[in-house]
Amino acid sequence: MDVNDLIDYKSKMYLALAKEKMEIFPGVMDFLDVVRKKFEKVALTTSSVKEFQEMIFKKYNLNKFFDVIVTGNEIAKGKPDPESYLLTLKKLSLPGADCIIIEDSDNGIKSAKVAGCRAIGITHSFKKEKLIAAGADIVVDNFQELQKLI
Repeated sequence: MDVNDLIDYKSKMYLALAKEKMEIFPGVMDFLDVVRKKFEKVALTTSSVKEFQEMIFKKYNLNKFFDVIVTGNEIAKGKPDPESYLLTLKKLSLPGADCIIIEDSDNGIKSAKVAGCRAIGITHSFKKEKLIAAGADIVVDNFQELQKLI
């Protein structure tokens, strides 16, 4: 099996498992309801491929919450490079200073900050200390706590 075949196989297996097993984080739906009502524009910037993003959005009916979606298919350089956030800002027609990014990784925080955005870290993947060290302006432990901030 060559590398491209292996990557394709891995992606198909991941999608199949995620379709059956992936659960949304507690509090996400309530959080998105509040965000959609409070902010004029809402975007998702993900390193995941479009096929995965679309599958999750369909499973949880998430399209209604977002004006702009940028996936890994649209960028050449992944986080911590700011390319994905710069593309999102361009699609939103907003400067980074007007945007708040919610990130669960240190590279995502770094990317958001280089793009000129404020960044809130959420401790799903990394510990608070690592997110702060990456430049997070604020760190929360869950979506309920995050909802109280906005």
